[in-house]
Amino acid sequence: MSHALCPWNTYAFGCVKSESSCHNYKILRVSSYYENSERYVFNFEIYELSSDSWRVLDGVTDKWRLHHSDDVVSLKGNAYWMHKDREAGHNVLLSFDFTAEVFVSFPLPDQSDDDRRDLAMSVVREEHLAVLHHNTGTFLTEMNVWLSNKIDEAKEVSWSKFLVVSFDNFKYPRYPKEMNFWVDDENKVVVTCVRDINHRDHVYIVGEDLHKHVYEVANDTWIWPCFLSYVPSLCHIPKAKEEES
Repeated sequence: MSHALCPWNTYAFGCVKSESSCHNYKILRVSSYYENSERYVFNFEIYELSSDSWRVLDGVTDKWRLHHSDDVVSLKGNAYWMHKDREAGHNVLLSFDFTAEVFVSFPLPDQSDDDRRDLAMSVVREEHLAVLHHNTGTFLTEMNVWLSNKIDEAKEVSWSKFLVVSFDNFKYPRYPKEMNFWVDDENKVVVTCVRDINHRDHVYIVGEDLHKHVYEVANDTWIWPCFLSYVPSLCHIPKAKEEES
């Protein structure tokens, strides 16, 4: 393991796929730093909870970068995040397969005017990926939410447009890329969390005919609001005991 100073560490969580109820959970760490103030270097390491140990992941090209600003989600044991493919000239969906310990690239939906689109990603019911994007190069006032097919062993990802939401009825985000959201695919609504240009945090429930403002608070810190999910098989939340009559 390298002992070089790594000021930026980014982590992704996943597990080895198994029919057993006991999974081998792993953490991918991508450390990045400048070497001699000239060359940007990436180190890739794997931590296994079963052995409580780190090891270097060899043979990985710098093309598979994971930056400290990237939002990473976990689904079906693998990690997913969006990445700018400089060779292809557009954004792609990157995945790390924790079973095979390899990186895989998938297409994202609607790559027209890609450089001017801000993207965010979420997981739906442990079955689908959801992508939210809108064009920041014009004064368009809508965002699009896309839903993937069920993520499985097919190694293919396809997309369908799930919802188009207008910005007319809620505050425009200060930094659209920092938006967080959840998708309720059964009721076809999106719960989104944004910070507006006046440093106020908002939570909205939006749909085709629904724009509901449910939360607002002033916040002058640089800690952005976000939604967090957890892995049910790893972290159990105890239920409250019923009061005795």
